[in-house]
Amino acid sequence: MSRSASPAPGSLLLASLALVLLAGPATATPRVVALSPVDGARYVRPETSILVRYDAPAALGPGTLEGLVVATGSASGVHAGTTRLSRDGDALLFHPRQPFALGERVTVTVAAAAAPEPGVLGPARTFAFEVAASIPPAPPAWPELETPPGHVPLPPSSPARRDGRYGILDSLPGNFPVASGGPQGSTAPGYLLAANISSSDSVGAYLMILDDYGAPVWYRAMPNTCFDFRRQDNGQYTYYDPTPSAYVVLDSTLTPVGQWTCGNGYAINLHELRLLPNGHALMMAYDPETVDMSQVVPGGQAQATVTGLVIQEQDADKQVVFQWRSWDHFQITDCINQDLTAFAIDYVHGNALEVDGDGNLLLSSRHMSEITKIDRVTGAILWRWGG
Repeated sequence: MSRSASPAPGSLLLASLALVLLAGPATATPRVVALSPVDGARYVRPETSILVRYDAPAALGPGTLEGLVVATGSASGVHAGTTRLSRDGDALLFHPRQPFALGERVTVTVAAAAAPEPGVLGPARTFAFEVAASIPPAPPAWPELETPPGHVPLPPSSPARRDGRYGILDSLPGNFPVASGGPQGSTAPGYLLAANISSSDSVGAYLMILDDYGAPVWYRAMPNTCFDFRRQDNGQYTYYDPTPSAYVVLDSTLTPVGQWTCGNGYAINLHELRLLPNGHALMMAYDPETVDMSQVVPGGQAQATVTGLVIQEQDADKQVVFQWRSWDHFQITDCINQDLTAFAIDYVHGNALEVDGDGNLLLSSRHMSEITKIDRVTGAILWRWGG
């Protein structure tokens, strides 16, 4: 009786590898990892688009997008709209042709898709959100502009404008703002970018690039006060202009080449714009909503205007590919030293955004005395520091 020899361990490994190569890589079905608006969201703007985010690019052709997303308002009915994939292919975007009705409940169904690879979008998903019942007027972008305490504008003939240290001042406009002071010790290389607050005709509004002594090396007169004039990491310059409520983009020659605004019915806020290496932009919006604060704190106003915060990321096509709202993650009572019985409450007051080294977001919230780390894909809070 003969007995076959056992194969060597190395041959078993090669045989297994050959089977894997013949079978080919398994097709992974992209999973839904984020919805916007989130399921159960309240105070959603009527102009909102709908975003379904996946953990991998979805293999969809143009002909498979029609009818994938169905949005039905309890008052407005089924909404026609356009559906597209984001430029990166990992987000499905539905833009209704008409806004949703104030106060209605919207039910959204994302259907399983007939795609080049069957089941690529997985099973159908259904979620719902509530549209805000009313949209209160936005608070002033910069309340201090109305009556700056103790502000005494310099007259056009002020001797300070004719300071002999800088011959260039003699040729400046009469309402050009004057900077005083100078360097104390060594300074970092480069110039200073500034946009002054103008509250009268005596001192005009300007974008300025200044040297260490405050002397202008470049300036541009503006019709109104602008904010946050800065150089972005990609070499472009940006500033916030409140008249169109937009961030204006300048190229390296300081020539206007475009602008960024928020989508989904929100007005971009002056505190932050980040232009990213992939062509995307991060921005913030303040979101005033009518809230019955008598249900939140004793003595609260039944019709209080409470301002939340919205973070958006837009791709190079100006499509909203990420949206985060404070209403979905923070409690109004998380704020610090704010009167929650007032008629107007700004409970977050986001001041700055930063992309952390791992690609997630850091949010600085002034009225919560908090730094919050946010997952840039799912919107989940990773940690909270302070507050």
